[in-house]
Amino acid sequence: MTSEPAESSPVHALDSDEAFARREPGGTGCLAILLPLSGLAAVWAVAIVWWPSLPASIPLHFDAAGVPDRWGPSSAGNWFLMPAIATFVTALVLAIAWALPTLARRVPELVNVPQKRRWKALDAETRVKTLLPMRWLLVALAIAVQALFLWTVWATRWVAMDPDPANPTRTLGGTWVLFVLGGGVVVGVVAASLWMAALVKRADRSSESAAAAA
Repeated sequence: MTSEPAESSPVHALDSDEAFARREPGGTGCLAILLPLSGLAAVWAVAIVWWPSLPASIPLHFDAAGVPDRWGPSSAGNWFLMPAIATFVTALVLAIAWALPTLARRVPELVNVPQKRRWKALDAETRVKTLLPMRWLLVALAIAVQALFLWTVWATRWVAMDPDPANPTRTLGGTWVLFVLGGGVVVGVVAASLWMAALVKRADRSSESAAAAA
């Protein structure tokens, strides 16, 4: 007598622990680690390569129009401050992404998610599985932060290399980048929220159907 195969969970393929922890080539876990680390490495590489060619002073602050309003020596502390901040922010965001499963299992009250009442009513492992959109959103946010700092490092050097520091046309420029990145973050938050809400509703209906069948 053969037993029927167990019905697979509707969110099994979205298991965030598997998605972030798998190590086989091409696994999403590889992307979750390699993409942010690659972006951070690019920020540091550009800063290190350009440091020896910097002039004696560099802009340390820009006003809302992208015009430098404070200058200082091109010391290691001044120049590598931006890559250091990028490293800190990236580490913080990724730490939250990896800590979410533990929080979802032990203290779900601390996790701010859409459909929270439904989400908290799910069992612990299903709660973890439905967090995948939020965890990928955090990875994308880390990459966006690195893009912002990479652009800032480039623009700072571009302004610093002008032989005339008072040149009004030599500005940070491209402030549209901030709006593009900011808009992308907003779109990502909305998309991840809708995706997660759909997963929670699906898991909740599945639980109700299983309870009714029992």
